[in-house]
Amino acid sequence: MTHIFYSTRVALILILGILTGQMSALNPLTQKLRQCSFTGPNSTFCNLNVLNQACIGGNLNVGGIITGIDGLGYGNTLIVDQVDGNDDIGAANGPRFKTISAALLQAEEGDLVLVYPGVYNETLVVPEDVIVAGVEINTVTIQQLNVTTPTDLIVLGEGSTLANLNLILTSGVDVQLRAINHISPGGSDLSAININNVRIQVTNYSAVPTTSDTIGCAFTGTSTPTVYDLIGVALMQVVSNSTGRTRGVYSEAAQYLLLNGCAINIIGGTN
Repeated sequence: MTHIFYSTRVALILILGILTGQMSALNPLTQKLRQCSFTGPNSTFCNLNVLNQACIGGNLNVGGIITGIDGLGYGNTLIVDQVDGNDDIGAANGPRFKTISAALLQAEEGDLVLVYPGVYNETLVVPEDVIVAGVEINTVTIQQLNVTTPTDLIVLGEGSTLANLNLILTSGVDVQLRAINHISPGGSDLSAININNVRIQVTNYSAVPTTSDTIGCAFTGTSTPTVYDLIGVALMQVVSNSTGRTRGVYSEAAQYLLLNGCAINIIGGTN
């Protein structure tokens, strides 16, 4: 049975897309799809023209062309290379970093953090208006496995962008899991976040029912929405037997969102 959760102001149901053939192994007749939940009074879904590479906020079009916030380019480039990088000497437009976290500590507004292939066992805080992009989604993984404390794999600042990344977050105990969390800073939202060409897997494999939330992408904070945040071309799978929230996308407050080409599969969960 399929369940769509929405607020009274949701204008349009989320369009499900099938990406890279990965949903073919899932039987929709046996899965509970608990895609999205919005509690804010102004929540809404809208469509985005992917074929024409439309872009909200200007950071990234879905064809993979990084254009920068102003549409003309981005600032410095910080390259992350797990094999040949060195955090001690890494620098913008210079030597490569070994970890994404070290690059983000130096990244400034408008900068691009370009991630080379590898499996990065990190949690990230992405500053405002910074782009984090993998060179190719199938070669760049950011993960935290078997966590025992509440974990946000990636926290996104205002106007930040994620692209071409595989995100994995797992636990076997009763803790809150959120692959992505955008924490609105309060006041008016003036910059859109962009999540494009991202694969998200969040799993709580506890054998007994848990009570904590298991969420692919969360929107928290208290900002007044004035711009539309974008989730485009994303594949999410969230697995849990929790009595808490099990969601692909969840917003705690008023939120404007554009979701396009997203396949969201929820397995288990009771709320």
